[in-house]
Amino acid sequence: MQKPYQVNILFAGFDEKAGPSLYWMDYLATMHKMNIAGNGYGRFPSAYMSAHVLAPAMTATFCMLMQVHILYWQC
Repeated sequence: MQKPYQVNILFAGFDEKAGPSLYWMDYLATMHKMNIAGNGYGRFPSAYMSAHVLAPAMTATFCMLMQVHILYWQC
């Protein structure tokens, strides 16, 4: 029988009044609101890229292109 896994998780959502939100929860159920976040190996390049190009006025299209670039960079 396997033991339960201890994992971290990212929650993302959108509220019409508050806008988009991103939360990070660790395996001990500690939750924090984040501007940028990533899990596993992908957290390093995504944090680097996001810190250099993050702007409040970014469009959804630009964000998706940035994520494609991050995924391509990891392969």
